Amino acid sequence: MTTTTADYLEPSPRMRELQLMELLEGQPQTSQSSLASLVGLTPARVNAYIRMFKEREYITTEQLSQGMAYRLTPQGRRCLAYHQVSYRAELVRLTQATRSRFRQFFGELRKQGVFRVALYGAGETGEVVMDALTGTEVVTVVCVIDDDPVKRGRLCRGAPIRHRSELRGLAPDAVVITSITQDEAIRARLAKLAEPSLRIVSILE
Repeated sequence: MTTTTADYLEPSPRMRELQLMELLEGQPQTSQSSLASLVGLTPARVNAYIRMFKEREYITTEQLSQGMAYRLTPQGRRCLAYHQVSYRAELVRLTQATRSRFRQFFGELRKQGVFRVALYGAGETGEVVMDALTGTEVVTVVCVIDDDPVKRGRLCRGAPIRHRSELRGLAPDAVVITSITQDEAIRARLAKLAEPSLRIVSILE
């Protein structure tokens, strides 16, 4: 089932339609109370969607010995396909906008003489930044710094994950903090390296 867990992607009515139709396609005998629990709606709201689906001839209903079965009609499957394609197209647009924003950010750093960077944070944001820089020559990512010992020695979208103590030997022009919530803590850790010339910037700047 298509799900959204991000703070800024509050499910719209179209998203609810998509979620419910995907569930009905795979599990036509799911009760309305179960559907409500799965998509985070009240049973009454799910019932309203079911009635709308019936009115638009997206589903047929079948009375079973225990409960009801809701089956997508050919028209319902076409509607589901439309929602799925539209949803993914919207995600692509959001991804492209994010990549453009990050490329612009690093382009500004390049204008300031920053050509080699170390990213600090191999989490989701770090991976998104690496994706944005893949295939470009805006800057060179010499490594990704992370405090999780489990991650060190691995790769983050092709860049080696290292400990911050290795920064001196790598000599980046700047360290770019990609963590959204740990900015101050990371700056404090970097300050202990006693590298006054080390430039530190945040992806949020």
